[in-house]
Amino acid sequence: MLIEMHAHTSEHSGCSHAAAVDLVKRVRDKGIQGIVITDHNYRWNQEELDSLRGDAGVQQIFRIMTGEEVETSDFGHLLVYGVEDTIGPGERLAEK
Repeated sequence: MLIEMHAHTSEHSGCSHAAAVDLVKRVRDKGIQGIVITDHNYRWNQEELDSLRGDAGVQQIFRIMTGEEVETSDFGHLLVYGVEDTIGPGERLAEK
């Protein structure tokens, strides 16, 4: 399975000029089977992901997941996957 593992959206990352719905459509149109949205210090909740899926018009077989790019005080910038809560900027990851 091919998955885009690091994508920022204009909704939650100032460095991106691409709306989430456009990212999802572009990734799908390239034949990739999923995307992990890793905005800066923001983790999309399931309701937002479900809404995004509907807005983009992609089937359930296309995976839309969330992660987060965080700036920690002890490890610098990291991609974080599989956590339930957003990690705030500057937090110590070793304490999580």
